[in-house]
Amino acid sequence: MIKVILTVFSLLVLGLAGFVVFREEGKARARRSVPNLAAKIATISKGERVDLGEHVAGEGFCVVEFTADF
Repeated sequence: MIKVILTVFSLLVLGLAGFVVFREEGKARARRSVPNLAAKIATISKGERVDLGEHVAGEGFCVVEFTADF
């Protein structure tokens, strides 16, 4: 009986350790994959018409935020 309890406890501890390592590696990967975002954020208009094709990158993803003062 004690062997079963020790085996289950060991598996839980190893599983928790693996989860923590996996989670920390994911955080580190996320930090590495985001290059200098401040250089890529720009206000392109303050009310004038804009052709978005001139400002959107040809590859990858682009987030366009529209705001308004009410």
